[in-house]
Amino acid sequence: MNTKLKIKKKATQSTQRVKSVDVHDKYPLLLVGLFTGKIIIYNFMSKKIEQTIEATNCPIRSVKWIDRKEWFVACSDDGKIMVFNYNTLEKVKQFEAHPDYIRNLAVHPTLPYLLSCSDDFKIKLWDWSEDWVCKQTFEGHSHYVMSVEWNPRDPTTFASGSLDRTVKFWGIESPVARFTLDAHHRGVNTVAFSLWEDRPFIVSGSDDQTICIWDFQMKTCIHVIEGHFASITSVICHPSLPLIISGSEDGSVRIWNSQNFRPESSLSYSMDRCWTLSTKKQNSKIAIGFDFGFSVVKMGKEVPSISLENSGKIVWAKQTEIKMSNVKSGQSEQMTFADGEKLSLAVKELGNCEVVPEKLKHSPNGRFVSVVGNGEFTIYTALAWRNKAFGSGTQFVWCQETNNYAVLENKAIITMYNNFQEQRKFSPFSNIKKIFGGTLLAVKSIDDFICFYDWDMCRFIQRIEVVPKEIYWSDTGDMLAITTNDSFFILNYDKQVVNAVLETQEVEQEDGIEAAFTLVSQITQKVVSGTWIGDCFLFNTSDRKLSYCIQDQITTIAHFDLDLYLLGYLPRLERAFLADKDSNIYSYSVSLAEIDYQTAILHNDFDIADKILPRASPQSCIRIARFLDSLGMYEKALGITTDFEHKFELALKLKDIQKAVEIAEKVPTVLKWKQLIELSLPESNFEVAEKCMWKINDLSGLMLYYSSISDKRGIKKVAEVAQRKGQENIAFTCLFMMGEIEKCIDLLCKCQRIPEAAFMARSYLPSKVPQIVQLWKQYLKKNNSEKVSETIASPEDYLNLFPNYENSLKVEEYLTKKNQINFPSFQFEKFKNDPNVDLIQKFQNYQEQDINELDKELNTLKEKFSSFQINLDSTPNENMNDEQNLIDFDSNIKKDDQDLIQIIRIDEEIKKDSDLLIELDNENSAKKPLNKEKSYLD
Repeated sequence: MNTKLKIKKKATQSTQRVKSVDVHDKYPLLLVGLFTGKIIIYNFMSKKIEQTIEATNCPIRSVKWIDRKEWFVACSDDGKIMVFNYNTLEKVKQFEAHPDYIRNLAVHPTLPYLLSCSDDFKIKLWDWSEDWVCKQTFEGHSHYVMSVEWNPRDPTTFASGSLDRTVKFWGIESPVARFTLDAHHRGVNTVAFSLWEDRPFIVSGSDDQTICIWDFQMKTCIHVIEGHFASITSVICHPSLPLIISGSEDGSVRIWNSQNFRPESSLSYSMDRCWTLSTKKQNSKIAIGFDFGFSVVKMGKEVPSISLENSGKIVWAKQTEIKMSNVKSGQSEQMTFADGEKLSLAVKELGNCEVVPEKLKHSPNGRFVSVVGNGEFTIYTALAWRNKAFGSGTQFVWCQETNNYAVLENKAIITMYNNFQEQRKFSPFSNIKKIFGGTLLAVKSIDDFICFYDWDMCRFIQRIEVVPKEIYWSDTGDMLAITTNDSFFILNYDKQVVNAVLETQEVEQEDGIEAAFTLVSQITQKVVSGTWIGDCFLFNTSDRKLSYCIQDQITTIAHFDLDLYLLGYLPRLERAFLADKDSNIYSYSVSLAEIDYQTAILHNDFDIADKILPRASPQSCIRIARFLDSLGMYEKALGITTDFEHKFELALKLKDIQKAVEIAEKVPTVLKWKQLIELSLPESNFEVAEKCMWKINDLSGLMLYYSSISDKRGIKKVAEVAQRKGQENIAFTCLFMMGEIEKCIDLLCKCQRIPEAAFMARSYLPSKVPQIVQLWKQYLKKNNSEKVSETIASPEDYLNLFPNYENSLKVEEYLTKKNQINFPSFQFEKFKNDPNVDLIQKFQNYQEQDINELDKELNTLKEKFSSFQINLDSTPNENMNDEQNLIDFDSNIKKDDQDLIQIIRIDEEIKKDSDLLIELDNENSAKKPLNKEKSYLD
């Protein structure tokens, strides 16, 4: 049987001699061991070398992934095994395993075991869970042991091949071989187990240029394959196709059919001798190592041959065996599907095929199943699996509305069938690449365009300049999705217009029916497979997402952990069903109510949408709200969603500050309060902004806010909280703004910033200088700087070093009294030049009686402006996080604001009386020019 293999080269890389390759189970990574002692990690998707490791100076004979531990292992001619972490490239372990060359390694599929075979005639079993202890040594070969391989059906057994011309079969419980197979005339270089359940055998390759197929249950050689012209260095069995692949020193890689043992194909990449082959289960990639590099090829397909019928029956192929399950039986009777979990379904053996199916597809009515493979097609009855029709053809498609079908026989001829009888042949153009079924027959040209024809008379409908990967038609036939390599198109198909044109006139091949198709949307997503649910296109993507598209709106339902293929959707169960490469079935819930609601919204049928909404589940409501959000329908989305995070986002978009505050209080986070601050400040909602800043203790923001509105009491509270929380910079700034110089100095001392405290006292509070200097000296002595402390002078001991010190004390006393008066804001114009007055110079010219006169004036003003005194002690309790304290704090501020408004209305005479002190200050300030260096802050 000829399977007509599709082989595609994925990547090729030139290197020095490759002795071992290993394909990763999950990632597009290839591990390469070189004769030079280097190890390469190669990405065959990006076609780049990701890492190169200088492992040893000796040849690397074997490399293997251990994905469970994120390791890879390598062995070399110095008898050592090396273990590396493939994320960090750290060498986890290195130990001497054999006294001679180590030829091959084999990783156990489930247990923490590693087999190694060597030129010392021995095989050893290593346990990495016990720090790589040797659990068993197997002896029996009389020459170099070249290859070792675990049995995939019974992982407690393995096989080995040796230059003593034998293949031995072992069990891990005994150091002695269970039996020996002897058929080669020269040494055995490689062994492999078949991966197919129906044909359990061992394959061995030898220096005698032959491949032996062993029935290890009967212990006999059932076939000898010849065809290579030099020693065979490596053999493997394809994980999903009935193929044996062999590599030889003659430079060729040959592919053999494992059912009739005939040659299928041969590969040659002009890289001299082939040394190693590798593949993995659930993978169609084959890695090949040569003298001058390595290649990765894709052999066969990774998409499973499987089909879901509308009633829930699933038919799939495993090799040539056909099996069936029903998703509406077993656990589905109790409707206990869980999203993303593999379904446990009863399996029924339907029968066998004459060919290995490349594609399975149910007919539209579900009564028949088409099988395509080996250049042939066969139609079977779905229930009894009886042959209904057959013929030659490389591609087969069904008509969507009837049991008509079309077959592509070669690159130029399409045969149309009606009721299983050939109706006509037609050749639209010479180079046909692919055909697609559905409401219309679509034909893809090798020149990158697609043409549509009707099924009855093969009349031309329209040509579209696009390179389709697949075409999916809706059940009604009025919509279709055309997928390409990187995007997909949603189109409307107008049947009435097409039928009207076809009835009245002949359509020219060049023109077509222009109004047949209307583009609805183009979406840049790579579709793997898809189906339609009404006007909704359900699809899964290459980045492992299940999504659906209504017009141009995309909604993601789920994310996968593995590659899945969408089989279809069952409306009665409201679930989508998918399959993996091994035809395991998974399902995900897709709510019809959700889809119907979104469709109604996009068609502006809001009344219908409101009637559908009660049918939606809470999870569907969340997705519906996201959908409405994307359309800018924020109010409607806010009323539907049950997700508090989304509610908060919508409230912000609507600038509904009160609603946003309510949500933030239910599910508080720092980010929410920050977002509320950003929203409320531009809206001049300072009350909410202040509350939010206290919620997250945004003391810097509060300091800025209170200073902006001249709220002295708020600044005081920020200073107190900042000190408790250790935010000394904010506390210092607040105290300084309030004129609390003594507290500023105390804070500096508390923070061990005593030098700064001393200089601040010298500038703003000279009476404290002796005390601070004393503290400074003590601090220096404590830190072993006694000599430095002796150089610091104090005004108590060295008054001559402090010019105008006595006058500065008088100024300090005067300013202290003046600062106790809370002048109203309307007096600002008369006081704004005070910082420019040189008070030291002014007090030098004052006599005692002048100072007493100033004191009297200050007392008078203090009495007159006493009504402006703000009670700074009426602040909330210490714990500002307490909600009631915040409310009280806000109400006190509002009350004080009202008091200040009343005060501003005081008789104008108060303004006139306040001129007394100002005139006196201005008169004296005119006597002496400004000395900025000795000015004091009022």
